[in-house]
Amino acid sequence: MRKDSSRQEDRFRWSRAWKEKAELIKNRDCCLCQICTRELYDTRVRYNPYHLSVHHIVSLKDDFGSRLRDDNLITLCRKHHELAEGGGIPSTLLRAIAREQQANMVYAQGKDGATELQGDRRGFLLNHDTKDTLTAKQFWRAILEDYYLDSGGYAYINKKRRSFSSIHYVEASSVDVVKNEDPVFKDYDIYVHGKRYFPYEFLKFFRKTTDGCSSVSVLDESMMVFEVAYQTLAYEKNLVKKGGNKKGFLKSKKKLSDGAMDALKEGFRKLYSNNRENVVVLNDGIEFQEASNTSVEMQLNENKASNDGSISSVFKVPLPLLAGKATKEERDNYIRFCILPLLEDLECSLDRDLLEEKEKGRMYFAFDTKELTRGSIEERYKAYEIGLKNNFLQVDEVRDKEDLEALGINWIRLGLDSVLFNPKTKEIYTPNTNETKMMDAKRMGGEEDADRIEE
Repeated sequence: MRKDSSRQEDRFRWSRAWKEKAELIKNRDCCLCQICTRELYDTRVRYNPYHLSVHHIVSLKDDFGSRLRDDNLITLCRKHHELAEGGGIPSTLLRAIAREQQANMVYAQGKDGATELQGDRRGFLLNHDTKDTLTAKQFWRAILEDYYLDSGGYAYINKKRRSFSSIHYVEASSVDVVKNEDPVFKDYDIYVHGKRYFPYEFLKFFRKTTDGCSSVSVLDESMMVFEVAYQTLAYEKNLVKKGGNKKGFLKSKKKLSDGAMDALKEGFRKLYSNNRENVVVLNDGIEFQEASNTSVEMQLNENKASNDGSISSVFKVPLPLLAGKATKEERDNYIRFCILPLLEDLECSLDRDLLEEKEKGRMYFAFDTKELTRGSIEERYKAYEIGLKNNFLQVDEVRDKEDLEALGINWIRLGLDSVLFNPKTKEIYTPNTNETKMMDAKRMGGEEDADRIEE
């Protein structure tokens, strides 16, 4: 039995299907060892294109059915391939990297639905390495800061003919936009330190734009909210500088000399300056009376809570979420009204600026929101139970959704009381008796029933 299995594996390794798939996976992984690019397991050269091969995370011997699954394949150099084959690199890590490589955000729309474009250079630049001084995560953080707080996010597209080489973040403060005066046929140029660029040379992310070349920051949109918060902090800072001492006035039973007055003033000046001398000794007959709190001081804590809520609402972030006390409904609303609209806006900008004209309409960019939108473990397991019970999910499909290794179980459960009908062939199969029969339309009530069955 093992000899037959070995022959099957050998035939597969020489097959055209495997050669094509291996080439596709290498292109997906940008012809680089994926362990080296992450500087794991004694990596010497980060970008290693030498002695590459495609590794089966779950071996052909253990699961021949997964031989062509993209999430079971990863590009490795000779050293890391040998290490992975010997079990020196956990399969869970390799599977996670393979899945990460799959989430390249570039999709092609066909008549049978959307499919990911494996190995697209643009996905690699946006997800992993921009080939600039910034990593992909740093790139997106900088873009989003400019998107919300400045005049929009900008990134230069370094492209040679149809080949995308790199993406370079450009600070919004370094960008000037010069637009025409026509309100209908709008056009503009981009200048960076005096050098002119055309709009198609840049990735552009604008918030609440009305002309396609300018952005509205949250600071401009809600200036009063941030100004009140700033003034509140400034007032608190002033109190802290005074050491938190209360305001008041002195009462004396007798008139003080000029020297005594100057000494008192100097003592209280030091007291309120928050230096090391925080004690003032009053002579007999002098009394300090605390002044009543102003309305601003009395409402300070209430104002702080109000300011926190106002700023959170500007970004559409529930305040309990920041405190780690958000309910499921608040979390879902945050994803629905804050995260997803933002991602849709970014996706539209990517489609406009990174797709070629002939690609538009049949290809698009999309963020992988599976981990973000899927429910709690209890909710998911209940849904899986329904899917398995009603036979529209298989065990390995459930395991795939939970990022678990496949068991090679390719069957569905059927009760013995089930009767299966194939509407195309008009066959009826009864598992309990293991019988297959053809449905006779005439016995079911003539041509009218036959038409009903065909419908």
